[in-house]
Amino acid sequence: MDDKTLYNLVTEAFPIIAFCKKLEDNTRHIMEVTECLIKEDGSREIKSLYKYNIIKNTKINGKSKIFGRYKKVNDISASMQRRLMENGMSKTELSRFVGGGKIE
Repeated sequence: MDDKTLYNLVTEAFPIIAFCKKLEDNTRHIMEVTECLIKEDGSREIKSLYKYNIIKNTKINGKSKIFGRYKKVNDISASMQRRLMENGMSKTELSRFVGGGKIE
């Protein structure tokens, strides 16, 4: 199987990806959540949904401590909204991930 075919199969099966990283204070955080959009021509586009932004890196009792917040970057796509509802997610649950609560 060539790389393109494998990439296409993986992004179809797992369109939402969470990137985790161990930070210098030895904590693990999901640094970014992305969605892979499949366009009509079959090409793929990776879109950031959430990012973890480090606000402060400080020392407490000689140990590193990192403080941060998650920031919403984009809404999930209309096609992902439909897919989630087809698989049992309620409109109420889904509205938490869509700006202004508007479900397409």
